[in-house]
Amino acid sequence: MIWAMFAGSVAGPIHIVNKTITGDYYTNEMLAEYLPEFYEQLIEELGTAPIFMHDNAPVHKAYVATDWFKEHGIIVMDWPPYSPDLNPIEHVWRYLKDQLHKLYPRLKDIENKAEAVKQLKAVLEEVWYSLAAEYFENLAASMPKRVQAVIDAKGWYTKY
Repeated sequence: MIWAMFAGSVAGPIHIVNKTITGDYYTNEMLAEYLPEFYEQLIEELGTAPIFMHDNAPVHKAYVATDWFKEHGIIVMDWPPYSPDLNPIEHVWRYLKDQLHKLYPRLKDIENKAEAVKQLKAVLEEVWYSLAAEYFENLAASMPKRVQAVIDAKGWYTKY
């Protein structure tokens, strides 16, 4: 699994997980490890505290995770169920996959799983941090259109 975050035009950290994610792992190994520094950077750049957005995956809703956000004073956006079409990061995953296949077509041929994960981590970070700030900004700026599309579709499917 790949976990990453961005805000506006700023790419945040990216983390590759090669195991089953639990609420404890998500909270202690991902949020606690990667979010505080990025969150503080955003506060400095924006002059205000951003609102954190993630979907309704069980690990995101685990008590340990929701308590962690409360303890750190981070506001989490309520997210409608079954709404991946609204989440801009979903487009990032597809783009990253396309770029990996295009730039590193031989990754899929590596037979040693540990070596494959090691190489994937290196090239994935390279591709992630090479994404243009404009790419992230355009995704973030698309949110009002996404929300309006859902309203227009009366909660049904959209082109996103």
